[in-house]
Amino acid sequence: MSDLLGRHYKLFLIILCIFLFAGYLQRCNLSSYSSRRLEYGFHGVEQWAVGPMRWTWKTARLVVDAKTDLLGLYVYNLQHLKSGPAGVPLKIFVDDRELDIVHLKQNYLTGLYYYIPGIAGRDISIDLYLDKTFTPYKSGLGYDFRQLGIAVSRPVSLEIMPPDGIGFYEWESWDEAIPGLSIEGPVKVRWTGRQSSLPMEKVRKAQRRLFIKSLHPDIGTRPVKLKLLGDRDALAEVVFTDTSWKEIIVSDDQLRQNKVLTLVVSRTFNPKELGISDDSRDLGLVVVLP
Repeated sequence: MSDLLGRHYKLFLIILCIFLFAGYLQRCNLSSYSSRRLEYGFHGVEQWAVGPMRWTWKTARLVVDAKTDLLGLYVYNLQHLKSGPAGVPLKIFVDDRELDIVHLKQNYLTGLYYYIPGIAGRDISIDLYLDKTFTPYKSGLGYDFRQLGIAVSRPVSLEIMPPDGIGFYEWESWDEAIPGLSIEGPVKVRWTGRQSSLPMEKVRKAQRRLFIKSLHPDIGTRPVKLKLLGDRDALAEVVFTDTSWKEIIVSDDQLRQNKVLTLVVSRTFNPKELGISDDSRDLGLVVVLP
């Protein structure tokens, strides 16, 4: 009888170890093996109104089979993860290259969209970095003892670039005179983020001209660099050392050879984080398309 109980006990231990190891694999997402890369830093999948979401740890990696050069994903920051007046800073890297730094508002679902030339048809890694996590139990949210960062959707490949582009904030009307530009009444402007893209057709309709300026508070001592990228190659680089407007002209060849124009700003600033105003956006440069 004792031998039989002993065998049952050993069998129980084996089954328990299998279940524990399976849970570890699910948590670390070791089953998402692609191109010798591993996803890690996620809890289990949860079904939300926007689709499947997963909570991250402090650091997480997604592995994505990119179908196009245009990617989008949702991120959500719960109110209990606090870090500075402007929200939680999230650093995003693609294939070990820094792509963006955004501040996530509390209790807010944010859609992030990027045009990344050359990723279509291959696997890429998306690394997410936070400066802290929180435990729901310690915040009075029931018996959830997990360490949570932010909730993230699966990235999706988008087929069509929106007519107004991606990575820009909403249009604004400014009463401002721009040298070299004759417009009656308020001028329509848009702020970029760290990286913004728009169809070249939009540039063509603007007679190949863009007017751009920096309003970084420390622009006098820390220049801001703007890279203009085409579908594959860099088209130009502009350095801003003050708050004056700069006119940028896209050549006929650049217009003809590229479908998308991407603006990559070397750094953004957050007015709320700096105590300038209640504006919590991560602002790059101001853009006018006449």
